Amino acid sequence: MDNGFLLFNNVKIPHVNMLARFCQVDKETNQYAKPAMPSLVFGTMTWVRANIVLDAGGVLARGVTIATRYCAVRRQFQDRDADPHAGETQVLNYKMVQVRLLPLLASMYALHFTGRGMMRLYEENQSRMKAASSPDQESRGAGPEQLRAGANLLADLHATSCGLKALASTTAGEGLEICRRACGGHGYSSYSGIGPAYADYLPTLTWEGDNYMLTQQVARYVRHSSSFRPIHSRLTVSTASEICPCRPGWQAGS
Repeated sequence: MDNGFLLFNNVKIPHVNMLARFCQVDKETNQYAKPAMPSLVFGTMTWVRANIVLDAGGVLARGVTIATRYCAVRRQFQDRDADPHAGETQVLNYKMVQVRLLPLLASMYALHFTGRGMMRLYEENQSRMKAASSPDQESRGAGPEQLRAGANLLADLHATSCGLKALASTTAGEGLEICRRACGGHGYSSYSGIGPAYADYLPTLTWEGDNYMLTQQVARYVRHSSSFRPIHSRLTVSTASEICPCRPGWQAGS
């Protein structure tokens, strides 16, 4: 895809064409009216990132489906220890192919349910902000240092959407490349469908926040969180043993 820019010089935008769901410009005086709830405007900006997380599972599912079907049909090389009349081996039966595709199959399902959870968090935040009535409830902003309890989850939503957008888009983008290479020469063909899908999806790793920058946003949120403590200080003996069953003698706080 190509990117560009557009310059305006003394152009008046008609009032009917303004995106003014939460803020307005008076038709008579041309005065700008700030939105009653500024954080609600910011909350809608996270909608795009939340949808990127939701779509990542479907994008990866397409690539995994194409690659798995191709490797199941494609046969290449015959096992020297097999029956001479058995024919060539399915590509999918090679361990080197399985170790690449099967983890992506699991990631596909994980991204799908993660995306649904991300959208539920977004909807919950929007409903809480719309229902907020007192000034104290509205005072919590999007900054990670603004963690005073309030009616909305904006700071949590911002950090979660940043982290999951970076993780989900990177997993899907790199997974499509693995699927393309697993198909051999067929993967380079437009007929396979993986190449065009990969080219269309690759910009997702950059827009709505470059993934490297978004991970820094998450680190900032964790660093400034007043409620952040080492996880072992919040674990009981029972929950710690459930999280780390490989260490039966492990005690909380150790």
